[in-house]
Amino acid sequence: AAGDEADRPGGGGSASSSELRQLYRGRKFLFPLLDQGPNNQYLQFRVAIAKARALNRTLVLPLWLPHNPKFLHLHPGAPPEPSRDRATALLSFPFASTFDASHLAKFVRTIDLPAFRTLSDGRLDLCLSVGSSHDDDSGFRDYLRLSALSCSRFATVDKPDEGRERAAAAHARSFGYHSYDRDVGLRDRVFSPLRWSGAVLSAAERVASQLNLTRGDYVAAHIRVADAHWEHSETSARSLPYPYLRPAPPLHGHAEARTAPLHASLAAE
Repeated sequence: AAGDEADRPGGGGSASSSELRQLYRGRKFLFPLLDQGPNNQYLQFRVAIAKARALNRTLVLPLWLPHNPKFLHLHPGAPPEPSRDRATALLSFPFASTFDASHLAKFVRTIDLPAFRTLSDGRLDLCLSVGSSHDDDSGFRDYLRLSALSCSRFATVDKPDEGRERAAAAHARSFGYHSYDRDVGLRDRVFSPLRWSGAVLSAAERVASQLNLTRGDYVAAHIRVADAHWEHSETSARSLPYPYLRPAPPLHGHAEARTAPLHASLAAE
């Protein structure tokens, strides 16, 4: 019912296990399974918002991981497979560090991660990966570990398919969902539920002040400066035009189009 604690932003955080079960009786949940760097995680999360609404599920507010790409290291004693930085792999950031949970709750029912862990005993009935290269939950091992959750079962769907996704999740009260569906994640309307947190806005204001910026339209260049051994990895500088420039989209429409009209990927030591 409207006004219940369960329907407040990230509701249920201070309730006991028995109280949570009463608050969320009959609810089904969707936990966003996220990977890659922050902006990829944000796109995947926007897809998860749309999916939670479509399936009438309560959305679990996820945590965020810092960018931590795999690199092939060539020094003596290095692992034979590309690896991530171990210290960075221990870091995560709460949902509210980036987005406003109160604003999101106006668009979809939510529950915070600690409350969901208590309610679910830290277990997802199903983890579903849509249209990705993940064949099992190993690709989400760090994310699940930092979220203190585990998957009882893992399934894949080779491409977005509403019917197959509904059927796969039909008997799962709680399921993890991963999709990098850009057609959904870049629609204008999926940006509406997300508003930057006060901390992010304050940091942006400090940067603008330090750079003596005035308000107005800006463009952003995404410049990737690689690890010293990048030339030996699968994304070799030799395989990319140097530099690789993508034509700018028009300065209107969704937020990413406004802020990233030029993408420059530079593979260099």
